[in-house]
Amino acid sequence: MSGTPYSYIVTAQKPTAVNYSMVCNFTGSDDEESQDLIVFKGNCIEVFNLKNDKLQVFESLPLTGMVRSTGYYRPHAQKRDVLLVLTEGEYYCVLSYDTTLKKIVSKAIGNVKDKVLREIETGQKVVIDPDDRLVGMLLYDGQLKVIPIEANGLRDPFNLSLDETKIIDLKFLYGCMRPTLCMLFEDTKRQRFIRTLTIDTRELEFIPGPWSQQAVDCGANMIIPVPLPLGGVIVIASTTLSYYAGTSEMVYCVEVQYTQTLCFARINREGTRYLLGDCRGVLIVLVLTVDVQQPGKVSGIIIDYLGVTSAPETISYLGDGFVFIGSVFGDNQLIKLLDEKNDQGSSFEVVEVFPNIGPIVDMCLVESNRGGQGQLVTCSGAYKDGSLRIVRNGIGLHEQASLDVSGIKGIWSIRASSSSLFDKFLIQSFIGESRILAMEADELSEIEMEGFEGLRSSLFCGNMLHDSFVQVTDRSVRLIDTVTFALLSEFVPERPITVASGDVHTIVIACSGCEVISLNVDPASRAIKKAASIVLDHDVACVSLGMLPSLPTGKMEVEGAESAVAWPVVALGMWTDNSIRLHELSSLHEVSRTSITGETQARDVLIVELESKYYLMVGLGDGHLLTYQMLSNPMIRVDDATHEAPTASMEVTLTDKRLCALGTLPVTFSCFRNSGEMCVLAACDRPTIIYSRNQKILFSVLNTSKSTKINGMTPFHAENFPDCLALTSESCLLIGNIEDIQKLHIQSIPLGEEPRRIAHSSKSSLYAVVTSKTVMTNGIEETMCRVLFLDDSSMELISSYDLELLETGFACTTVEFAADPLSSSASTSKEYFAISTGYIVNDEPDADRGRVLLFEVSSPVRKVDLAVERDFKAAVYSLAAVGGRLAAGVGSKVQVLNLRVMDDISQATYSSRPELLVECSHSGHILSLYLKVKGDLLLIGDLVRSMTVLQYHGGRLLELARDYNSNYMRAVEIMGTTEDHFFGSDDHGNLFSLRRNEAATSEDARSKLDPESEFHTGEFVNVMRRGSLVSQPAESDTAAAGGGRGLQKLPDASSSSTSGGEAAATPSSGFGDSDSIFKADYSTVTGLPPGSHSLLFGTVSGSIGCILGLSLDSYRFFRAIEKALQSLNLLPSRTGLSQQDWRSFRNELRCSPQRNAVDGDLVERVLDLDLASLSLLAREVNDELNNLPPSCSNVDSNAFPAAPSSTPGLIFKNIGTNKYQLSAEEIVRRIEDIARLH
Repeated sequence: MSGTPYSYIVTAQKPTAVNYSMVCNFTGSDDEESQDLIVFKGNCIEVFNLKNDKLQVFESLPLTGMVRSTGYYRPHAQKRDVLLVLTEGEYYCVLSYDTTLKKIVSKAIGNVKDKVLREIETGQKVVIDPDDRLVGMLLYDGQLKVIPIEANGLRDPFNLSLDETKIIDLKFLYGCMRPTLCMLFEDTKRQRFIRTLTIDTRELEFIPGPWSQQAVDCGANMIIPVPLPLGGVIVIASTTLSYYAGTSEMVYCVEVQYTQTLCFARINREGTRYLLGDCRGVLIVLVLTVDVQQPGKVSGIIIDYLGVTSAPETISYLGDGFVFIGSVFGDNQLIKLLDEKNDQGSSFEVVEVFPNIGPIVDMCLVESNRGGQGQLVTCSGAYKDGSLRIVRNGIGLHEQASLDVSGIKGIWSIRASSSSLFDKFLIQSFIGESRILAMEADELSEIEMEGFEGLRSSLFCGNMLHDSFVQVTDRSVRLIDTVTFALLSEFVPERPITVASGDVHTIVIACSGCEVISLNVDPASRAIKKAASIVLDHDVACVSLGMLPSLPTGKMEVEGAESAVAWPVVALGMWTDNSIRLHELSSLHEVSRTSITGETQARDVLIVELESKYYLMVGLGDGHLLTYQMLSNPMIRVDDATHEAPTASMEVTLTDKRLCALGTLPVTFSCFRNSGEMCVLAACDRPTIIYSRNQKILFSVLNTSKSTKINGMTPFHAENFPDCLALTSESCLLIGNIEDIQKLHIQSIPLGEEPRRIAHSSKSSLYAVVTSKTVMTNGIEETMCRVLFLDDSSMELISSYDLELLETGFACTTVEFAADPLSSSASTSKEYFAISTGYIVNDEPDADRGRVLLFEVSSPVRKVDLAVERDFKAAVYSLAAVGGRLAAGVGSKVQVLNLRVMDDISQATYSSRPELLVECSHSGHILSLYLKVKGDLLLIGDLVRSMTVLQYHGGRLLELARDYNSNYMRAVEIMGTTEDHFFGSDDHGNLFSLRRNEAATSEDARSKLDPESEFHTGEFVNVMRRGSLVSQPAESDTAAAGGGRGLQKLPDASSSSTSGGEAAATPSSGFGDSDSIFKADYSTVTGLPPGSHSLLFGTVSGSIGCILGLSLDSYRFFRAIEKALQSLNLLPSRTGLSQQDWRSFRNELRCSPQRNAVDGDLVERVLDLDLASLSLLAREVNDELNNLPPSCSNVDSNAFPAAPSSTPGLIFKNIGTNKYQLSAEEIVRRIEDIARLH
């Protein structure tokens, strides 16, 4: 299938790097102040509260624009602080928390952009007068933008000229009658000074400040204003810390070890204690001592080293010794200061760690051994905080114990008494026998029970009331005392039992001969009594006992059998007619029936409550999952045959039937609670945890260390294994607890050095990681680089190779040569790790030397050796394998290298090592920084000359097409099943795609890459990779996969008696093929084959983005949602920069609207709208779709057969005129489906 020019761009992982943080009273009430931590990550604001020594998220808000600088102030006569946020494009906004609406609102917006002036190189800054009179913005060289603060808001800004062009830092001073700035600047002789300027708000000009200009340390980079009564400033330099009072020369100065201080936080209101953090992560406390005789005078400076944290970008003191460390290069931390040093020599302890995977320098997508689930391994962090991060879509299992036991068919946990808080026994069922494991002396050991039948397989086991538990075998139902292990009662049916289910009150069994029996336990006699029975027309395949509310608005706990407002109901899955039936438990009267379309039988059923909604789940034999929402209503039932008195009954309606492909093997269910919330484990070859968030069903794959099928699970909350699960496979029993249920899970592999490039070899099961590390040699900093080879399972270091001095690694890949002279067999080829390098000297603009290194891995010991190396007269910036060769970007050229023995060597030296020889090359580039290959095509990303497409054919490199626009590239990739769509990111935060027009008639048109889509992310994208974190089940039916992990919308159960025939006859929209999103039974929400049109990209801020290809119909649908949101302003911009303007492509030369790309972040915010807003949105979306341009709406109406409006599944008001009538529910379902693809 040819690719399409349309894409859906969405953030799979939000930014994790913290750029700014502050502590203020943002959400406090009028009566009580609060200490809120405000954290800024990329374009996101997060508000935290410190509760129980933990940071809890109070509010989160995405902004239209990346945050450039920020500050806070308190408006006059108000008790809460407000935030002033400066975003890209020089837009600013004032945000406050509305205690009535319980959300963040925008109080003021504006734009301070100047199109003439040059943006300041040291970074834009916002400074606010401590007396809340002025806001200063340092945006451009030689100019300060000033905005006065008044009681009713901000006044119009005005500009003040600055003589100094290189301003290092700028702060307002405390205690001045007029707003006064203290400025740290550098002159043309590279000397640094501090100077004060007072702002005259009447004359709108600068006047000389109270201090005369003073020279400071040439390494000074920061000033800290000190509040009254001390006043003055602290000047932070690379080797000194100095205090200046302003009335005289420097008062006090202390020397420190050479470093670069990055941020500070004031500890107390008096301003005598400060925390300083440097680039090495060293945390220092600085104390200004006060003269006892003169309380307003500083008498000295004391510093103390507290310890090492992540390299901080921002520090915020929260009170009571708690400090937040926000980092760009390492994890964010919450620490608590200690009175004394601990055993590690630190004066603080780390309370919480918040993972940061930024900056993502490189990454590789690896197929793990967990049932085909992919994982992304990123090169993250920098300096000492460098690490590899393993990012998985799913939930990890922390194994506590493992037992090699084969053949387990079922497992149940049992408590020793009704009052016990912990589980004690694990009952395992095998073919022909059952065994009991008990927690004895802190370990699990096998025991025997007198009343337990161990020579038969168990079908069901579970605790009952009054210190007893039940065992169901194919012969009988046995009630056993949990204390004495004696048999209390036994029920033996006439026919063998096939399946069973139960709770603490009731057991339901199905016997051969189509009989279903419900059993109760008499509390007085502790005997099993038959409550009801029924003979059906077919045998039962599976059974589940559940509860439904007796009123439509009723709510109950799934496990709360004592609830008086619940109706017990039994779900039965039938063999012959492939139906699902619901029966009342008390009489076993049938209340609902629905048929499963298709040939696959139901293997398990489950009734479960998730977030106050009741669902019926059906696990099918082919690995698919069916879900229904259950609606119950009370009713009065009259038996016409017996004419008995009317009895209370209920009516159950199954709605919202949806289909999802989980795996390929039969699905079975088990329930457990995680953090108090009900969850479901669907066990199959790809075990999946099902849970609910915001009334939506979500799925996460359970990642275990075992690649075998998980066939059973039970909660096992034992004293030695709290909050654990016991899982079984064909070969083992696992006990462990799961991670917090969330979309992505991140595992950190600390390296202590900065990873720069990574590649994975599936043959040798190794990662090759190119790293760099800064070391001190004789007082001089030197950067050393090396190559690490890590085991891909344990991440243990297998081998390493040190690069030469001044040599930097630029690229890393794997390659197999077509005719490998080092291979021992002609039929097999070796896989090499290829590393490219360059020699970087500080005084030289370009590297004049580089190398390509080939490493081979010897099996079975996995010894890594350098096999071949070759020198080049330029740095080798990029590598890629193509056609059994190695393509390399050498300086301004692209060369194809082959591993072979030279033809002109003598026979005597024929056994010498092969060499890397240049087979062909291509010139015409500035620097070939990026190189991607698909098939025989090579995509080159240039430093300046955008992208070029080459073809390797017949031992030659042929230029097919190039982009003649100038773009400073940061990453490139090829997308789609055909090699004709090329994505790239530039140095201005833009994503764009190009297409090669092979069908053009002229050579000039064919040699030009035409722009297709353009989109602004605001992020600096460092790397792109083909693939997706959400993998597809192997050998699954695409037409039934529902877009992979998404649910496919099917006709409701009320119309299911048609066996799906009517749904299959539903006509398409006429605008697309059978996969059109406008069909009620669409197979994929993107309209394209699952997984074939997907890219991942990593950014500097630690965010991971996903680009999904869309068909024309899917693009029109999601684009209509985007336009409707903008026209209705349902999600208003808080920054003054509209969503449409923010997503517009822009660089130094032009600005153009977003094109052929959908903002997935905006679209998926629809899921947070209320019902009234969704109704407005649905009406606007339909209007957008019905107002298609002529080229799209000129469709022959005769192509559509007439259909009545009652036809199930149709979303058109009139098929003949192509009028769309999407409901809000149908729009939300499609958004949920595409949200599950990333």
